[in-house]
Amino acid sequence: MICIALGTSVGDKAENLKQALAFLTDLSDGAVKKSSIWETAPVGPSKNTFFNAVVFIESKLLPGKILQALKAYEEQAGRDLMAPRWSDRVIDLDIIAYNRMIYVDENLEIPHRSYKDRLFVLKPLQEISPNWIDPETGDHIDEIIRRAAPLSLSKSPVKW
Repeated sequence: MICIALGTSVGDKAENLKQALAFLTDLSDGAVKKSSIWETAPVGPSKNTFFNAVVFIESKLLPGKILQALKAYEEQAGRDLMAPRWSDRVIDLDIIAYNRMIYVDENLEIPHRSYKDRLFVLKPLQEISPNWIDPETGDHIDEIIRRAAPLSLSKSPVKW
């Protein structure tokens, strides 16, 4: 299973996530497992609240090819790929994990290098995989969440 985090903070956020889910469903070779939609306080220079979610897809594509597909989708959906880090965005898709693989190249690090610091990834991940174990450290999701920086977030009433 490939774990992908989704985030959006501009436009019709619910629709942005639904369209990204449709894209990920097409990309997946099997059923897609999805978290609830979570509403998160802005981080960094972002002015708007975010909608976040985590999904699991299945694919035979290698990590680099999946990254290319995600970045192409982000750009097609209207994301400015040159915008400052943490700025508001139409859609953000990050590969969090790829099976139990540890993978590093010049464009991609799996597990995602920052996911352990992001409650907006960790809480949705815990929701759909309550026994998640970090492939690098062997830490359980509950322990990772305990160590993460605080952040205001809650499940959104918005449904897929």
